[in-house]
Amino acid sequence: MKITLLSSILALFLSSTLVFAEGKGKSNADWGEKAARGYEEKASMAAQKGNSQHAEIYKKMAQMKRDAAKASSQGKQYDWSEYHQLNEKLNADKQGQKVKYGKKDGYGEKAKHEKQAKYEKQAKYEKKAKYDKKAKYEKQAKYDKKAK
Repeated sequence: MKITLLSSILALFLSSTLVFAEGKGKSNADWGEKAARGYEEKASMAAQKGNSQHAEIYKKMAQMKRDAAKASSQGKQYDWSEYHQLNEKLNADKQGQKVKYGKKDGYGEKAKHEKQAKYEKQAKYEKKAKYDKKAKYEKQAKYDKKAK
């Protein structure tokens, strides 16, 4: 009974693994197409925001992802050097700031100023609290001196 149960579980496991190995699951082209669609979405957002240079770079990167997936499915290696150069160019254009072209753009000027104002308010509050605490201790020390 135990042997039959174990052998049936093992056969089920092996058959499901072989199905994915034969390519009936996700293929190599799926990851490339998914990444390419993401880059195309970023390209359209960049174009909407008026940055045509970034839009062109994202379009090139999308095509590179498709080409890499095709090469991978044929068992060939893909040269990523141009992709890395374009990625570096994007990062250099952003001057160290992360520019997001997506549905939720939390990196805009308004969000930046709100965040800065929040930090300034917090720093002002902490500075005042520190000053008040220092004044309290000085007052207490003066009182203690008079008491002696």
